Amino acid sequence: MKKRKKRKKKRLKIKYNYLIILGVIIYIVAKLLNSMTSYTVQVETVKHGDLVESINKQGVIIKDEQVILSQAQGNIDYLAQEGKRVPKNKKIAEIQKGEVDLQKKEKLDTINRRIESIKFNRNEEILKSDIQKIDVTTKRLRDEIKTNIMNSDIESIQNLKEELLVAIDKKSLIWGEKSIVGKNIKTLESEKFKIENELNSSVQSVFANESGVISFNQDEYEDVLKVSSIDHLNSQYLSTVKNKEKMIKKNDEVEVGEAIGKIINNHLWYIAVVLDEKEASHLKIGANVKVEKNEQMFNASVKNLYKDENNKNILVLEVDEEKVDFYNERICDFNIIYRKVSGIKIPKNAVVTIGGKKGVYILSETGNSVFKELKSILGENNEYIVLDYLDIKKNRIDTIDLYDELIINPKNIKEGQKIR
Repeated sequence: MKKRKKRKKKRLKIKYNYLIILGVIIYIVAKLLNSMTSYTVQVETVKHGDLVESINKQGVIIKDEQVILSQAQGNIDYLAQEGKRVPKNKKIAEIQKGEVDLQKKEKLDTINRRIESIKFNRNEEILKSDIQKIDVTTKRLRDEIKTNIMNSDIESIQNLKEELLVAIDKKSLIWGEKSIVGKNIKTLESEKFKIENELNSSVQSVFANESGVISFNQDEYEDVLKVSSIDHLNSQYLSTVKNKEKMIKKNDEVEVGEAIGKIINNHLWYIAVVLDEKEASHLKIGANVKVEKNEQMFNASVKNLYKDENNKNILVLEVDEEKVDFYNERICDFNIIYRKVSGIKIPKNAVVTIGGKKGVYILSETGNSVFKELKSILGENNEYIVLDYLDIKKNRIDTIDLYDELIINPKNIKEGQKIR
């Protein structure tokens, strides 16, 4: 009987020891699991930041532009620089209608220098300098003629003789029997006027009809994409617009009535964009937006927002900043920023929904996870949610705060779980 009791007692003791050992093992495993969890949990500090709500779209640029048509046939020579602003009535080009009389041009240049020297009481040094240059040229030409005679280069000799005769004639104009030295300024100006009229009869001057940026490109959209068309644009047509150019180069031959350039009002631009319903819902007529093009940021306003005959939303932005320059572009990619808010910035990969409430887990002072509902939401996009920090502080709203430690990707986190 006593032996049975001893065996029974011994078996109970063994079971008890097993339970103790099992409890220790469970405790150790739990600690290890908790430790592993704490190492794999990603935590970020909550900070203040901005949230930008924008629409990325390709837009068609509509310009206030005046096309300049040629009034003559001939070779065009541009006098203004492409892309630069010119005042109204500025001469921007000349069209040479016939052969240029080079001798007359040289004579006019010499007379102008002589008039200048008389007006400023200069001596004859300015003309003596011309004579020295002519003498050097004359000597060089004569030497070349001699060399070519020895080499029997008849064709080159004829060309050199013509150059030599021009040089001799020019010297005669300055100091010889045809000399302008000794003539008074009235006589010189009379000669100048006569030569200018003779030269101008073969040259058609082109003037800027308005002030603005000069462009020598045509893309064939000038007659369709006009300022007067911004209230009745067609989405299907806008989708066909491309960047293309037809540039008239210096000395190209032009015909009467041909477009030879245009003056663009660089103080006023329009951007037409086709939007879907969701995008259009964020904008209204008169609203101010910011537009980003490449690395350039500028202000714009919603001039119009309407549906075309295809039931598509047409947005027209007006840009009146001088620093913006679209003179040589017709389409471009734009980022239209319609809203920007600042506050407590929460990454969406930290957000969970518990009991129908959208919130996040933060770490308590003891290292445990605590669920905080997100309140006073200002705005959100695909990546972030922004809370109104001022409203939260003013009304003492119980939600997440700046500098809280936020648990990222909290899929397996539970309320009160020990993290640290």
